[in-house]
Amino acid sequence: MTFPLRTVLPFFVMIGTAGCDRNPAVAPSPPAMSQPATSQPARSPSVETVTQVDPSRPTPQPVVQKSPEPKVAEPVHRPDDDRPRHDDAALERAGIRKFESRRLVLYTDIDEARAVRLPSLVDALYDELSRYFGELPPARDGSEWQITGYVMRDTDRFTSAGLVPSNLPSFNHGLNRRRRFWMREQSLDYYLAHLLLHEATHCFMTTLPAANGPTWYMEGMAEHFAAHRMTADGALQFRILPKTPDETAGFDRVSLIRKEVDARRATSLDEVFDMRDAEFAESIPYAWSWAACHFLDAHSEYRERFHELGDPAMRSRFRREFDARFANDGPRLRVQWDHFIHTSCYGYDFERALLTLKPGQRVPDDDTHVTVAADRGWQSTGLRLEAGQRYELIATGRFSLCDVPKPWLSEAGGITIDYANGRPIGRLLAAVVADDLQAPQAYETLLDPIDVGGKGTLVAPTSGTLYLRLNDGWDRLADNQGGVTVAVRPIGD
Repeated sequence: MTFPLRTVLPFFVMIGTAGCDRNPAVAPSPPAMSQPATSQPARSPSVETVTQVDPSRPTPQPVVQKSPEPKVAEPVHRPDDDRPRHDDAALERAGIRKFESRRLVLYTDIDEARAVRLPSLVDALYDELSRYFGELPPARDGSEWQITGYVMRDTDRFTSAGLVPSNLPSFNHGLNRRRRFWMREQSLDYYLAHLLLHEATHCFMTTLPAANGPTWYMEGMAEHFAAHRMTADGALQFRILPKTPDETAGFDRVSLIRKEVDARRATSLDEVFDMRDAEFAESIPYAWSWAACHFLDAHSEYRERFHELGDPAMRSRFRREFDARFANDGPRLRVQWDHFIHTSCYGYDFERALLTLKPGQRVPDDDTHVTVAADRGWQSTGLRLEAGQRYELIATGRFSLCDVPKPWLSEAGGITIDYANGRPIGRLLAAVVADDLQAPQAYETLLDPIDVGGKGTLVAPTSGTLYLRLNDGWDRLADNQGGVTVAVRPIGD
């Protein structure tokens, strides 16, 4: 789904600055057609009135009023391109070179080998942004959308050349204003490209007037689209989860989230939504904003509704629109978000690790058999356990873990050749998610599972649905095959 991007005001909005509301012009409905008057002289019932007609005079014709022509809506255009033009020859003499592509004019003093590849990245990003947010309205003069970037090793050189406005706020990494951005050179090649794509995303998202949303969304989406990788065939992928720290060197959002969670400073979605501009002087709010945008955009239950909020017309009332669309999902969002931030890692397999909440039915007195796949995360058994009741679980079957250098065969007891999350890989684990997702410790065992193995018993810590999984790293699920069958039955006193 994409959205038509619209504008009616001839000015830009700088990132972080509130814009004026837009009132789209509406053509008025044409008025009702006037009818000709057909008045007649009044007649008395006892007196007949005779009107003499002069045959030499033309008969008067009734006057018909024409309705006004309906107004034709003015064509919608994006704001005019107000980027300054520079003396490229003079800049080159000053040590500032120009590199240009369809979507980016780049002025820089960094090494040519690093600079030459950057403009084409913005060309590919523009296509990705257009697919997600929709095409921008055309320019009045028919010109293509393009931005100008200044990537600076020596900031004084650019200031002396008149390329840094005197009223531009100071910044540590990058800053954008309408269709221009400024950024400092980064030592790591990946992060140099990442920061450039981050600022270019801001330029695209704020091309239209009044297109600013809450800071967490604008910064989170810029981080989300800037997270990229180059495939073996040279294609660019955006909105990725990094596979390794080296793949996205300098982009430390995954490790920052992990450190915050391990230090018991996990941030809820509501806390992310309430972040203010001043908090983004530090790196951690960027990490949480990126995680929130990735989670909502990647989650199969939420991505379509989250995508709808990308319409620029909604951004000024973003939180109200979000709350309306997700009004019935608050408790589920809380559980699934907490699960995501506590389990995410480099190489995280989002689709296979996805927690799908499906409430269960009471466990029959006889054995009930459920299957557990080795290549998935937590899986609902569809069985509801009663708080305090003891249950026996017996698993049968074999499955394979990993496939390099060869598959490792395992049963539900697990194999100690390797460990994940502090337990042998392949070991059967259990969790009980409370019926009331808002209850204290409603899903504690998802984060601290109950050890079951090939055969075990558990006492339900709360009344709720039983979830099972075969232990492995959250980044190593894809190459697992097979699963086990688990018999579940209540145990009497």
